[in-house]
Amino acid sequence: MRAAYALAGHPEIGDVGLVGTAPPNSWKERIRKVGSSEGFDVVLSGKSRPGVSVYRGGGSHSHAVTDASPAGLARALLRRVEDGVALVAMPGIAPRRGQPVHFPEPVGKILVGEDYDGVPMGRCDPPWAGAAAVSLAKTVAVIDDHRYLAAACLAAGALIVPMGPGPVWERAGAYIDACEELGLVVAEAAQPR
Repeated sequence: MRAAYALAGHPEIGDVGLVGTAPPNSWKERIRKVGSSEGFDVVLSGKSRPGVSVYRGGGSHSHAVTDASPAGLARALLRRVEDGVALVAMPGIAPRRGQPVHFPEPVGKILVGEDYDGVPMGRCDPPWAGAAAVSLAKTVAVIDDHRYLAAACLAAGALIVPMGPGPVWERAGAYIDACEELGLVVAEAAQPR
């Protein structure tokens, strides 16, 4: 819902459709529940996993971007490090086993051992979440409120749909730029020695 609201206010986007979810009455002027992408500038679909698919355009001109999520952002951030690994931190109960990893504060040190859309994940304290690319030399990361991080990742996917279909990390630079345009801050830091 937050992604739909952010997109409805963007100057390049007109009507926004949500597959399977009805927006609150106060949002119904530019956001509606839909069954297809026909007639809408952007349709967001995330029934099985929020943030997975974004459709833009209608009918035969519809294009889809996939993996518009914190995991997709972590994979996109890999373009800024050599020999790195993509990682995600989300709120919840920490795994009993895993690899200790240092995220920037306020996430801090977490155990990474689960899987989030194909990316190793650790649990952190609410309200924070993070997407990072970590190498022996540096960390490139985004840390934000977990609800806003997920919404901004999804909304950024909608902004890059005109570049063609596929996962967001295939257009990493444009996707990261779109995330930053929506208010996410990408930080880089050398690994402590």
